Amino acid sequence: MAIGQSSLEIVVALKSVLVTGANGFIGTHLVKYLSDNGVEVVAVVRKQSLLKESLRSVQQTHIVHCDMKNISALPQVIKDLGLQNPPEVFIHLAWDGVFANNNDSLHQQLANISNSVAAVKAAAQLDCSRFLFVGSAMQVSQVHLSSCDPMIVSQRNIYYSAKQMASVCTQLSAKETGLDFVEALVTNAYGPESRSGLVYSTLKSIKDNLPLQFSSGEQDYDFIYIDDVARALYALAMSGRPDNAYVVGSSTPKALRLYIEDIYALCAPDLTPNFDPEHKAIGLDLELLDFAKLNRETGFKPLTSFEDGIEKTFYTF
Repeated sequence: MAIGQSSLEIVVALKSVLVTGANGFIGTHLVKYLSDNGVEVVAVVRKQSLLKESLRSVQQTHIVHCDMKNISALPQVIKDLGLQNPPEVFIHLAWDGVFANNNDSLHQQLANISNSVAAVKAAAQLDCSRFLFVGSAMQVSQVHLSSCDPMIVSQRNIYYSAKQMASVCTQLSAKETGLDFVEALVTNAYGPESRSGLVYSTLKSIKDNLPLQFSSGEQDYDFIYIDDVARALYALAMSGRPDNAYVVGSSTPKALRLYIEDIYALCAPDLTPNFDPEHKAIGLDLELLDFAKLNRETGFKPLTSFEDGIEKTFYTF
């Protein structure tokens, strides 16, 4: 049965998948999960990347060094490998300028959009059946807010706007090249080995006994453990419906304040988090995001609760 048929039908197991950004936090866990499930993986990393040990030791994995600016050369590089099972699905994770100190570079984010479109063309040249674009759930809320108040754009970085534009452009490019297009909208992935994000900064401040100032915490938020992210992306690679976007998160989003209070209760019960009632931050717009769709159409359910995930993560500090 071909990839892209109704997700309510049984879909044959994948034999081979290509993953860009394979050396990143989500990428390394995804590659390992795919390999553990018998999938041959082409892991694309930057030329100058120092490979993580967790990626270097994964079985059934072909490491390919290719910068995204040279993604047009990727099809020939992979064809030269002479793989018995050429990649069927192209999972695009690679994105420069993710972290807060450089995610507002206009030049860099425009390059990310262009590189993402080039990745679709590379997937088509490789005769992949499906292109899975990995975006952020926050991009939907952020762009919607900007459309309601154009002045918001000048007050926020352009990272989420670039993600949303890349989503639109890659979907259009996929249509032109005959590829199935599916999008994963990840909320907030966390877990061991992550060195960024709110969970990491909060746990690190607790471990180092340093104060940390939070916003009011009233905004809606969501977290999902990294192993569950890998499982969700695998499910979408196999059975997500073409031209559909899926929220990859828990089934229970809630106010950020409640998540932070849970972290302190588990890891620092004698401390009290410091919230600033005057600092109103932007969160997820739950009216725009269907958290049940992924489960409804693929059967996916997160296996790791937030409490268990935090304990596993804190243990590694």
